[in-house]
Amino acid sequence: MLKIELKFTPDVAEQQKISQLFETFDSLIFAYEQKVEYLKNLKNSFIAKMFI
Repeated sequence: MLKIELKFTPDVAEQQKISQLFETFDSLIFAYEQKVEYLKNLKNSFIAKMFI
């Protein structure tokens, strides 16, 4: 089993910056997931129209 040691900073301001960074990453991941879903739907639409 992999052991990961995490060190936490006692500085609240630094913790907030790290938290904001992770929130930004989450937002970006969500936006890209939505874009991928949109593009998949668009592709399927084009494929369906090819055979009409």
